[in-house]
Amino acid sequence: MKMNKTLKNIDLVTFLDYANSRYEEELREAENEGARIEKHMCPKCGKTYAGFPAISRVDNKTEICSRCGQMEALQQFGFVH
Repeated sequence: MKMNKTLKNIDLVTFLDYANSRYEEELREAENEGARIEKHMCPKCGKTYAGFPAISRVDNKTEICSRCGQMEALQQFGFVH
């Protein structure tokens, strides 16, 4: 059975966005409870992020947010353009 690649891409990207938003909610809750959360700015998308960075596949050294890292991986494997 052949899947529609576009539909599969939309579902995967939507899932990743949902998972990332849940993670961000948990970080906000921890911060509201007094936890000190170190934040960074992603040089690729310009958004702030917390937690461990991803390493860009472009140069294998630039630290980027996990969302950009996930999108680079999906692009590398041909799931998104």
